[in-house]
Amino acid sequence: MEYCAPLGIPHSHFLAWSPEDRSKAISYIAWKNKFCSGCGTDPATWLDVDGTAIEPPPYMAETQHCLGCATLEEARATLPKDVGQSYKTYLRRATLEDVEQWQMKPSL
Repeated sequence: MEYCAPLGIPHSHFLAWSPEDRSKAISYIAWKNKFCSGCGTDPATWLDVDGTAIEPPPYMAETQHCLGCATLEEARATLPKDVGQSYKTYLRRATLEDVEQWQMKPSL
């Protein structure tokens, strides 16, 4: 079900697949699950053959400022505190009208 549910594949359809195709789907889930859901790396890449942390580490953290995320953060901050999870904030392509309204805003 871990493979079927996210894709909307009925389990009965999955069971009708060939054993080879089912095996590939199950192998894919096993492969995907070995990666950290937070950083996306395979925990094994951080360790040597003895299980000790590799020095220096194989990846370095970098910080990047995303203007899209900043725009979403600003929009979320304008929502009332009691709206809960019922409101979703997303980006959409700006229209000509959006651009004109933005240009008419007073500068700070």
